[in-house]
Amino acid sequence: METKADSRLTGNPLCVGLFYSGREPFALDHLLANPFDPVYKLYALGGNHTRLAKTMLSDKYPDEVMFQTHQCMLYLNLEGNEARELGLQHQVSNRSLFFLLIFFLIC
Repeated sequence: METKADSRLTGNPLCVGLFYSGREPFALDHLLANPFDPVYKLYALGGNHTRLAKTMLSDKYPDEVMFQTHQCMLYLNLEGNEARELGLQHQVSNRSLFFLLIFFLIC
């Protein structure tokens, strides 16, 4: 898997919970090749606004690579309380970035 630096121009990484029910050990390569395999259930815990915006921009500008993919943090087999906590942390971190941006725009 390739990792690239993110300038934050396209938002924070998505926060994604994954419930895996397969018999084999989890393999990221298999998930990426077969994202609709029923052994995987993906839930966006944070980042839905960014995901929706990039989907709309990708439809409008289909040749723009920046809108075709997005980084995510993938968490495997979380308990309910862990998923809620990660979703909350994602929301709080985005709010902090928003207020920091407003501060720089005002100054």
